[in-house]
Amino acid sequence: MTYYQDILEEAGNAIFRAETPDAIAAIRRPSCAATIWQRKPTTRFQSWIDALPPEQLPSARIVLRAEMVGAALLKLAEAHGTPEGPERDLLIEDVSALAAIFADVMRVKYVRLRLETVTGNACRKFHLDAVTGRLICTYRGPGTQYGTAVTGTAPHRIHAVPTGAHCAARHPLARKAAVRTSAQVSADRGHRQGSVRPRARPCR
Repeated sequence: MTYYQDILEEAGNAIFRAETPDAIAAIRRPSCAATIWQRKPTTRFQSWIDALPPEQLPSARIVLRAEMVGAALLKLAEAHGTPEGPERDLLIEDVSALAAIFADVMRVKYVRLRLETVTGNACRKFHLDAVTGRLICTYRGPGTQYGTAVTGTAPHRIHAVPTGAHCAARHPLARKAAVRTSAQVSADRGHRQGSVRPRARPCR
């Protein structure tokens, strides 16, 4: 079954949602501003990553070949003291797979990988990404908020990408496009609940 058969369309082809990784390929359609691969992490993995102190979560901004992401993540995890185990292996494998899929879809060999722990409301306003393409996944905390709007206006309906799901976005040719913002991070017992988000951008 092709991704076209799985996709749900919204707002004049601006956003596509599906439950298979093939959905990411829809980002190459001229009218597509964003695609969302809907999936849910296992309870065991979610409990593990939610319990980790922020300093033990790998963080970096690097440019590298897509096939080297796994090796780089392993070194980052060791440097940040991310506990060894099946959950750490799963995190590394998942980010690596996402980078490989995205690089293949965007037809590039290199990606800009950004791993960050967000502990505040870093991006309050909705905006349109002026990039060739971007893939975002929030592994912990609230996901990216998005909506559709005519260029220059705010969205009437706001949605949120579920934790663990993947959102690929780009600057579309369509007049009605997807605009996004970071999720609003709320205080929880005096502490901020941070979002753990790797981002990949194509780099030729």
